Amino acid sequence: MVSYLITGASRGLGLEYTRQLLASSAEIKIVATARTPSTATELQKIKEFNEGRLYILEMDVTNDESVKAAAATLEASGFLTNGLDILVNNAGVSSGPVSTVPSQSSIANLDVDIQTNLYGVVRSTLAFLPLLQRGEKKQIITVSTTVGSFDNFMASMPVYPLCECSSDYSRLGS
Repeated sequence: MVSYLITGASRGLGLEYTRQLLASSAEIKIVATARTPSTATELQKIKEFNEGRLYILEMDVTNDESVKAAAATLEASGFLTNGLDILVNNAGVSSGPVSTVPSQSSIANLDVDIQTNLYGVVRSTLAFLPLLQRGEKKQIITVSTTVGSFDNFMASMPVYPLCECSSDYSRLGS
């Protein structure tokens, strides 16, 4: 069985990745993370039809202790007996309006974006690396949007290119 761990799976792309992957094959197991699993009603519905193949894990990528606790909980659960094959770093935010120019951006908004979009990727990768090393495929996928690929990205979202660039450079060393 191929195993995935998807961060930020309570809604949006993470939820849909979870839904589509489980529907694509009976040979897939998924660990789906959410900050508050009890309010992730769509994710809970998916679990009803995929018992034994979907494990919902409480985790906030912006919090070191939460990520470490999630990794320890997953290890102790026995859900991934052969390690983790694929880590999908999907959790992400854009806390300020798209039209905000750098001079009008607040440090608080920048901090939220960096904590989630950059450090969240690093925290998750480091915490689940031991499971990945025991997996067969050993893949890390970091999700971004097409905004990160604009050729002439104007300064309308100052933190986005910063996080995207930092995330790209962090992958160079792997």
